[in-house]
Amino acid sequence: MKKITTKLSLMEFSQELNESGALNANVTGQSQISELLPEDTHEEDNYEEKLLQITRVTKVVKGGKRTSFRVILVVGDARQQVGIGVGHGEDVNAATRKAISNGTKTLINIPLTLKKSIPHTISFSYGAARIMLKPASEGAGIIAGGAIRSVLELSGLKNIVAKQRGSNSILNNAKATILALNALNKKVSQGIAQNINRSLFYERVLVKSIKPILFV
Repeated sequence: MKKITTKLSLMEFSQELNESGALNANVTGQSQISELLPEDTHEEDNYEEKLLQITRVTKVVKGGKRTSFRVILVVGDARQQVGIGVGHGEDVNAATRKAISNGTKTLINIPLTLKKSIPHTISFSYGAARIMLKPASEGAGIIAGGAIRSVLELSGLKNIVAKQRGSNSILNNAKATILALNALNKKVSQGIAQNINRSLFYERVLVKSIKPILFV
């Protein structure tokens, strides 16, 4: 049994979407995935989704070739919750629905400071992907790219610097970012459990004057 994974080009991606009728993608590849969510989910949760990658997987079996799709996306409320969803299906529609369902089940809470940043610097690795998240001063914005930027935008962070090392895998870098934010949340929770005031804790660990650096 042989499995072949290929990334869809923009033209092939548009053709697959038109055939399945699942998504309405524009020229930039941004898709209106939120239309696939039930109406009651929109009203209660108001989650946003960002498509990271769609891959076509061809499995060679005894009877011939079997094609399926894998969808990777970020789900978040742009306030304090974010998660990663991965879905597999025979068409783009089914894979996207599974990815959205998976993403909403794996949401984590992000510890935000008053300046919409993180309390302190943290590094994390997942597989061969290594990332570093660093707090930034107010007005610096999100200095990051790729899958890391998508995760940070939907988490509600506004001022942060991120550095990516190692693997360029979209899924591994996105998961490393989620794990880093989750580890950061655990450290803040431990501080609050020790009767440390949240605002004082933020002011104590937050670097007030950090010059944003654009890593090359």
